[in-house]
This record gives sequence, structure tokens and C-alpha cells, in this order.
Amino acid sequence: MKNILSFLDSNGIQFKKIGQQYVCRCPICKGDNAVHKHNAQINLNFNNIYCYSEGKVYFASDIRAALGGKVL
Repeated sequence: MKNILSFLDSNGIQFKKIGQQYVCRCPICKGDNAVHKHNAQINLNFNNIYCYSEGKVYFASDIRAALGGKVL
């Protein structure tokens, strides 16, 4: 399995490193008006993202389904 960063990159989802953390816009909810740039933290240890706007953890399979089933 690819790591989550490779998966996000291959699906056109931008992310960046801030300090020791990687962050992105949640590819599922796209954020809310209160969050201006990034609303999800990428967890490299568990290959998932945590969306602060929704308070949910998403794995690559969840993101893949939301993007229309693109292959991991």
C-alpha cells in the first residue's frame, strides 16, 4: 500500500508540512468558513487524515470512495 502522502499527491490533493505535521484541506468536506487554509492533519503512522471540521478520521479507502473510486 502507498503511504497517505503518495495517495493524496496522486489524487491531486495538496498538502504541506508545518513543523513536524503535514496538513491539507479535507478532501471530503473541503472545510468550513471558520477554517481558512487547512482543516485536516495527516497521520503518517496510521495512513489517515483527521478532519478538524467534522471531527472524523478518514483512511485512504474513505477518501478513494469520496473521489469516485480512484485506485490507491
